[in-house]
Amino acid sequence: MTRKKNRSNLEAARSRMYHELVFECAERLFAEQGFDESSMRDIAAEAGISLRTLYSAYPGKQDIFVDILRTRGSEFTQRVRESVGPDGDVLDRLRSGVGACTEFLLEHPHFFQIQLRVGRGWGIDPSDAARSEDWGEGMGFTAELVREGMAAGVFYEGDPDLAAASMSALLQAQLAGRMTRQGEDSAQAISDAIFTQICRFLCRPDSDVYPDLQVA
Repeated sequence: MTRKKNRSNLEAARSRMYHELVFECAERLFAEQGFDESSMRDIAAEAGISLRTLYSAYPGKQDIFVDILRTRGSEFTQRVRESVGPDGDVLDRLRSGVGACTEFLLEHPHFFQIQLRVGRGWGIDPSDAARSEDWGEGMGFTAELVREGMAAGVFYEGDPDLAAASMSALLQAQLAGRMTRQGEDSAQAISDAIFTQICRFLCRPDSDVYPDLQVA
């Protein structure tokens, strides 16, 4: 019985190892080549495994792609939600959220590149279920933060859902442009510059934050 249990544990560990290996290699290929241009054979070669082993880890290429979007999307949303938190100064929480976004996507540049390759606009609800759930959750707590800022007189009044979507699109565009200069700018510098641009979009000119904004 013990021998069978050990063999089962070994097989489970090997399965997890192949799963993680395929995940990382496919994520890199999808970012660099695109989904359509990457085949299962390409992924197997990148991972250094046989096609048979690859298919034992995932049924097909679409399954790998969906797993990447769901897994990374969930990790991303969770990281930002925890950084923003439910309480405290609106601008401090906004700064923390922008910092968490920047930090996560600099840690996972292939995931961000996939977002850009598939033309996913962060301000627009994606049509597929693999991305829509995390998008809705992220937009939900972002809109709530914007709503609090409007109620406090820090942000312009308006539709908080639309403002949250516009802010997300701005963050995406700013980060995409600044990541090409990652060797020149630190993660903190990138985050601070994006935070300034978002404040310029959201904050009322007569709010206390405006004199503190730095040119970026």
